[in-house]
Amino acid sequence: MKILQKFVKTGDGGEQRRSQRIPVYVPVIFEGEGRTGQGSTVNVSTWGCAVDSQVPMPAGLYLGVSFSLPDHRAPLQVELAAVRWSRRNQFGMEFLSISKENRTRLEEFLAARVPV
Repeated sequence: MKILQKFVKTGDGGEQRRSQRIPVYVPVIFEGEGRTGQGSTVNVSTWGCAVDSQVPMPAGLYLGVSFSLPDHRAPLQVELAAVRWSRRNQFGMEFLSISKENRTRLEEFLAARVPV
């Protein structure tokens, strides 16, 4: 599986994310490498999210993730996510493996929350 670059360099030397982060607060459960926890998303994009949790998740861990979206359907599953950063009670994950069906569902959920 080919993983796309997370950032694109801009002309001024800065970085630009490949998708917009949307402030979304939904319950999330994560598990992997002998650790299990839960928390709430702070923001979500189609390629990752930031999570607020009392369970520390250091950068470099690989996790499975489950979101409870308010659409009353089964939880959205991310088969594999990598913790890319961790600070105090928050950490950021990049979604590495997510089914096409769940990616589409996530894209639709986020599109409904983007201001026009």
